[in-house]
Amino acid sequence: MLDEGFIRGATATEGSARARMLAARWRENPPEHTGFREAAGNDGGRWTMPTRAARPPRRRWSWRPWRRGRTAPPAQGRDRTDVTVAVCFVLASVVLLAAYNRGAIEDWFRGSDDTVSYVPVDPAQPFKGSQSEGWANGADGIVPPAAADANGFSADEVRAALGLTKDLLVAGNLDRATLNGGFPQSYLDVLAPGSDFAVRLRADLARPHGPHDDPVDWVTRFDPAQTRLIGPVVKVRGSMTYTVDSAGTLRIHASYAFVYAVAPNGGAGRPDRTMVRRELDTAVYKASSPKRAPSGTIRLETINTRAYSAACGPVDGYLHPLFGEYGDHKGSKAKGDSHPYDLDDALPTAPGCMQGAVI
Repeated sequence: MLDEGFIRGATATEGSARARMLAARWRENPPEHTGFREAAGNDGGRWTMPTRAARPPRRRWSWRPWRRGRTAPPAQGRDRTDVTVAVCFVLASVVLLAAYNRGAIEDWFRGSDDTVSYVPVDPAQPFKGSQSEGWANGADGIVPPAAADANGFSADEVRAALGLTKDLLVAGNLDRATLNGGFPQSYLDVLAPGSDFAVRLRADLARPHGPHDDPVDWVTRFDPAQTRLIGPVVKVRGSMTYTVDSAGTLRIHASYAFVYAVAPNGGAGRPDRTMVRRELDTAVYKASSPKRAPSGTIRLETINTRAYSAACGPVDGYLHPLFGEYGDHKGSKAKGDSHPYDLDDALPTAPGCMQGAVI
């Protein structure tokens, strides 16, 4: 009997009328494009999906034109080449501008000296918050290099010259009597007597009268009537090197920074910090030279000084801290000056001060 059970149990099936019509038509004139049916099989007039192995490989789209083999992107994607080129151009421009304006970028990050703001100094911890906080204390921050034989000078002679250079730095920047405004006798004791700098320092101490005739160019002194030191600590960092030149002279170069915590002594103002940077060269000549220094002294050849967070106006043999009252002192940074803590940068050739620095 031809019923539903018979139909469902049939082992062969007949395609629909439309399927049989299309199969007959396509035997004579197959279609040019059939989409996913191109790789399909025909099973008794029925179209079946191809297996994975029979499917044609899919084209992987890339934004890189040379990978696609053409310059225009496919319709289904976006070419980001122009955007990438533009971004690279902008980044390169930023890098170049930063390289040519390094100083401005640094000032922007740490605050320009032209727009300084006062950072309160706690007398109980006067170096807290300063970049000098982790520096060595006093003479411990002046460490000469190891001495060795050097072109006619024995290791002992080199060691003695390095020690005298350290003594000169200590006497001129750490001696408490000198710091408190006293006569820098200990400094003069280390200088070769009769040398140019010894003569000039004595004259300047007697009558300081100009920007290049001020004792603070050689030694650090504060006016005790206006300034007192906070605590016994002075923060110190720097380096010392030596060499023997072609003339056979032993030359020592020292570059050090000294940071002082100070407070007004009976006047207006607040506790502050003042920095002094000094670069100096000393020399030891051979015994036959008329410039030979007597035993226990050394000849000072050059010295360069910069004071930070100190007034530039007075020329009286003393440093004058600003005590946090910057006011009109904004913008006193001289052109070409480095930041106070850029100790690797050489100082300007002329002595001077930088009033607006926050130390």
